Amino acid sequence: DIYGPNLGALKGKTVHRPNPHVDARTHPVPPELLSVHQRVVLEIDIMFINKMAFFVTHSQNIHFITIHPLENRQVDTIAQCLTETIKLYHKRGFEVTTILSDGEFRPLQAMFPNLNPCAAGEHVPGMERTIRTIKDSIRSTYRMLPFRRLPRILLSYLARNAVFWLNAFPAADGISSVFSPRYLLVGKNIIYDKHVRLEFGAYVQTHEEHNNSVSVNRTMGPICLGPTRNLQGGHYFMSLATGEQIT
Repeated sequence: DIYGPNLGALKGKTVHRPNPHVDARTHPVPPELLSVHQRVVLEIDIMFINKMAFFVTHSQNIHFITIHPLENRQVDTIAQCLTETIKLYHKRGFEVTTILSDGEFRPLQAMFPNLNPCAAGEHVPGMERTIRTIKDSIRSTYRMLPFRRLPRILLSYLARNAVFWLNAFPAADGISSVFSPRYLLVGKNIIYDKHVRLEFGAYVQTHEEHNNSVSVNRTMGPICLGPTRNLQGGHYFMSLATGEQIT
C-alpha cells in the first residue's frame, strides 16, 4: 500500500490491452445560447512566466481561454495563433466581431480589421484578470510539486493544464450555469474515468513498445504533464531519460 505496485513486475510482465470503444460524437452549441451570444468579443494578450511567453485569449461572457506557448513574438507567429483561435469560434457557430488588445498588437490591424488596440498606458481589464487567475492556478499547482526547479517543458504544460481545468467548469458569470466553456467550444464533456486519472507532476509507469527479450523494460518512469484532451483519455508525459514529451 505504501510503495504501490511491484516495479519489477510492471517492467517485466506488462502486456498490451485492447483499446476501449470511443464515443466520437460532438455535441452542438445549444440553440438558445447561440442565438443570444453568437457575437463574441475576444480579448488577447501575452503572458510571461519565468521569462517564457504565452499568447492568451479570453472571450467575454463565454469565458473560454486559449493559451499558446510562443517561440518568438513576431507578427506572423502571433497572427497564426490568433487565426487558429478565431477558426475555433467560427467552427462552433460563433462570430468574433471585436478583438480587444494592448497597444503592442497594433501591427496586427492590417490582418485583423476588427482589432481594437488600447491607447498608451491602458490595458484590457478582463484580460488582465484572466492572466491573474491563470497564474494563481499555476502557483497553486507548483507549490504542491516535489521539484525545486522546473524545466521549460514542465512549465509549459503546467500553464496549459491550468487553462484546461479553468475551461472545464462553468464560469460564475458565464452564459450558462450548466455548460462549461470547453463544452461550448469543443462540444465534448470531461469524463472522470479518462481525464482525471492522474495528477499533474505524478511519477508513473507508462507502457512501452517491447519484445520478449529479457533485457527490455516493458514500462518506463516519466512525469505526468496532464491530459491530452482526446477522447481516449490519453496523457502527456515528460521522459526522465530524454527530457522530451511523450504521449
